[in-house]
Amino acid sequence: ALREGIELHIEQTQVQIERVEQAMEKLQARPGRKVCEAMRGLVEEAQHSIGEQDGKGPILDLVIVAGMQRIEHYEIAAYGTDIALAEALGAQEVVNLLMATLAEDKQTDLKLTAVTHHAIIPAAMESAAEQEPSTRKTPHSATARHTLPATDARGPPAARRALPTPPA
Repeated sequence: ALREGIELHIEQTQVQIERVEQAMEKLQARPGRKVCEAMRGLVEEAQHSIGEQDGKGPILDLVIVAGMQRIEHYEIAAYGTDIALAEALGAQEVVNLLMATLAEDKQTDLKLTAVTHHAIIPAAMESAAEQEPSTRKTPHSATARHTLPATDARGPPAARRALPTPPA
């Protein structure tokens, strides 16, 4: 499910780029090639976190989703501001273009949260239970060594349950 979601998001991104180009054209603005340092930092952080993982599996999937959601949240904030500016300029066509992209980014975030809740976390807990049978009676009863930060905006507190330590 995660792979399909990533592939769909890549396709959506191409459409979103076209929308931004249309918005720039309607505003008679030229797109610049300035690098967004904040976004670069988010991408580098995600790449670093992924690189720290050994192999594949649900823990790696959690790391991938965490990086993707941080990027989505940054994009959501940026589009919200851009929409407010377009509204202030009275550029309703631009507002509509940007709102379509904002809605897609919010949907992507919700889908990432859902796949995390329904597939990735249960798989991580099952994997941890199989690796540490003497210390775990059920996936939810164990004392964990790692927790996701309470400030993560990945859903309700149940989504931020303690996660097992990946095998060394």
